[in-house]
Amino acid sequence: MDEIRARIKTLIRVKEASDSDLTREKTLFGHIVAVAKIENPYAREKGTQILVMSQPKADINKIIRQEIAQKKAGKD
Repeated sequence: MDEIRARIKTLIRVKEASDSDLTREKTLFGHIVAVAKIENPYAREKGTQILVMSQPKADINKIIRQEIAQKKAGKD
């Protein structure tokens, strides 16, 4: 598996409106800012947010490697 060599300090995430729970993000990052949100009432993606997360509380590289391995193994 390709390695992520640089330590991840900041992560940008697109979060769908149907997934508004930030519990996981709050356990992983010390600072979370919603920098944009789709507000057009005619957009299919209405409510989708762009989050910038920083000050990691855990090894984000390790978590991403584990999630990639699970996806490859078909264990969504």
